[in-house]
Amino acid sequence: MRIRLTYHHLRMQVREVVRAPGFLVPIFLFPSMFFMFFAYPTIETEQDANLFLACYVLYAILGVVFYLLLGEIADDHRNAWDDYLQTLPYGSWTRISGWFLTAAIAAVVAVVLLCITAFASTPVHLGIGQWLLLLVVGMIGAIPHALLGACIGYWIRPKFAYPAGNVVYFTLVYVGGLWTLPRGLPDWVDWFSSYVPTRMWGELAWAIVDGQRLPIFSAVGLLAYSILFGGLTVLGIQHYFRLRYR
Repeated sequence: MRIRLTYHHLRMQVREVVRAPGFLVPIFLFPSMFFMFFAYPTIETEQDANLFLACYVLYAILGVVFYLLLGEIADDHRNAWDDYLQTLPYGSWTRISGWFLTAAIAAVVAVVLLCITAFASTPVHLGIGQWLLLLVVGMIGAIPHALLGACIGYWIRPKFAYPAGNVVYFTLVYVGGLWTLPRGLPDWVDWFSSYVPTRMWGELAWAIVDGQRLPIFSAVGLLAYSILFGGLTVLGIQHYFRLRYR
């Protein structure tokens, strides 16, 4: 029963996303555009191309999952339809599961468009095993960032959720080195960026495309952030219901 409800939510949310060009255009086109603006001029070797592709694959996934979860939750809180949905016999996690699946589908589309751009303009070369590992790390590493978006959506009032989300999002992207690689960061930023979830995510992806061993610290760090943001999201859901329906 729960799986069937999740499927119906997925179908409804995919339709909502498809009918929102203001959301589709940025998440699908910006990763490829920024890749050409910031990465392409600095790529000189195959290794550079592989590393920057990994950066922008994560950037594409992050933009989808973070903003989709944050936006859906914040918009629902301003919508009277949400009050009706709360009377139906299923929990909030069923809807969140639908949002996660919708975000995964949209993220795959954004990554495919990015890869087409990268293949057409740079000497990218990865083996099948590296592609599969990069996709797995991309999707698993997206979990804490999606939960962070959900956390902001539940804890911050809807009219402030987007501005707060923008600050958090662009800080994570820059500090994590997803635009420039860590070598493009100032020393004082590089010093603490190793403890930021996007940097940990990036370290895993860069190790895959560079043929290195996966850093255990980064993997454990992402797991810890998933637990932290998941717990805050649960508390945020409870906090929201106490305020909305007390």
